[in-house]
Amino acid sequence: MVKYISIVFVFISVVSCFPKRFNQKYFKLNHNIEINQINIDGYYYSIFDYNNSYSKYMGQGIVMRVFLKNGYMYIPKIGYGDQCGDSISLECDIKMSEYMLNRNINEFLKNTNEQRRPTASIWNWGKYEIKNDTIFIQWFYNHRGDYYLIEEEGKIIDSTSFKLYRIKDYRTKHEKEIDEFYRFKRYNVSKIYDKSLKVCNHYIASIKG
Repeated sequence: MVKYISIVFVFISVVSCFPKRFNQKYFKLNHNIEINQINIDGYYYSIFDYNNSYSKYMGQGIVMRVFLKNGYMYIPKIGYGDQCGDSISLECDIKMSEYMLNRNINEFLKNTNEQRRPTASIWNWGKYEIKNDTIFIQWFYNHRGDYYLIEEEGKIIDSTSFKLYRIKDYRTKHEKEIDEFYRFKRYNVSKIYDKSLKVCNHYIASIKG
């Protein structure tokens, strides 16, 4: 009896170690497309004030997004510690964010062949499409080890800028209006295509709406 309980406990522990994917049926962008309405040889960024966020820091920072021609979108995980001090200048934040973007890309390429769990590949990855002047984005974020869907909608201003005005979190079921302006900066992101083609294409293609 004790042996049986031990086996069940080990099984539950192993299963719980694997992240779960939620809201897959709402993921609509599981088709292959080619997008050329916006510049894609770099990244887009939105400036925010640390003063208005739940953070010990002061100053300004950026949120980065990388849009690829094949319809993929990635939000780099930026966490560079205290490299810019407690009062962060926009120049330092951009410099460190670009450093972390390069680090993310290199880690992707290094770990792609070593990954055993496809869900580990989807963190902050998603897809987007543009119809007329509207951009529609869906991507997965990590919450306590599991992955949930975010949906965003915005307006294309020109080939180098857009504004997001709506966001929906499928985990909390909350939807709200936002006002996030993104501008383009040219930057070498060519290596990230290896990541999207080798890993994310396989995973996202497996999601059925």
